[in-house]
Amino acid sequence: MSAVSRKWQARFEIGDHHDPDLSYRSVCVYGETMNALHAAARTYLLRQKLVRFRSPGDHITGRTTYFYSYGIPRVDAAFLKGPHLEKGWWYQKEAAIYGDQHEPESLPPEKLESFEAAVDHFITYALIPEKGPDYRSRAVVGSELRLPLLEKVLREGDENPINDLIKRGWHVIALEYKGELSMTGELMNRKAVFVLGHPEAEAATITLNTKYYRNS
Repeated sequence: MSAVSRKWQARFEIGDHHDPDLSYRSVCVYGETMNALHAAARTYLLRQKLVRFRSPGDHITGRTTYFYSYGIPRVDAAFLKGPHLEKGWWYQKEAAIYGDQHEPESLPPEKLESFEAAVDHFITYALIPEKGPDYRSRAVVGSELRLPLLEKVLREGDENPINDLIKRGWHVIALEYKGELSMTGELMNRKAVFVLGHPEAEAATITLNTKYYRNS
C-alpha cells in the first residue's frame, strides 16, 4: 500500500473528553489534492470523540472554535460571555489577527445542528490548506519561477497576510506601488502592494473565496 502523499497539509487542534486541563493537542493530515486533504480531515475528525476542536488561525481566515455545550455555564471558554448556551454544537469565530499587539475580535457563537455539521462547517470555512513536506511548485522549473505557469493572481496591500499566503502555496512575483501624484508628477505617500501568483487553481480558489478576499 502506497504512503499518503504529503503534498498538502492541514493543521488543527482537538480537545478530548474529560480533559481536566481543557487543553488542545495539534493534529496534521495530508493529501495529494484539495479534495483528498478535505476527505482526510473529515475522516479523522468523525472518528474522534470530541467536545471541541479549532483551526490554528491565520491573518486571512482568523480562527474558529467548535465546541459542545452541555447547557450549563461554560467555565472552559473564557472568550464566551453573556447568557448560557443551549445544549448542542456551536462555533465561534475570532476575526483575523492584524499584528501581535492586537487582540482578535470574538464574534457571537452560532448554533450548529450536529457534530457532523460542525465538521462540515470546519472543512468548508475554517480549514487552512498549507504546503506539505512533499510540496513542489508546478511553477518552479529548475530554480526559476515561470510566470506563465501561474494560474491565479492576487494583490495584497497589507504585509501581515504575506507569510500565510506563502504557506498556502502563493509566490510573491512583484511589488507595485500606489499613492498620490504631486504637482510635479512624483508619487507621494507611496505604499507597496504585493503581487502574488499561485500555480494551482483549486488551491488558490480556496484562498480567493475567503471572506477576506471576497470583501476586498
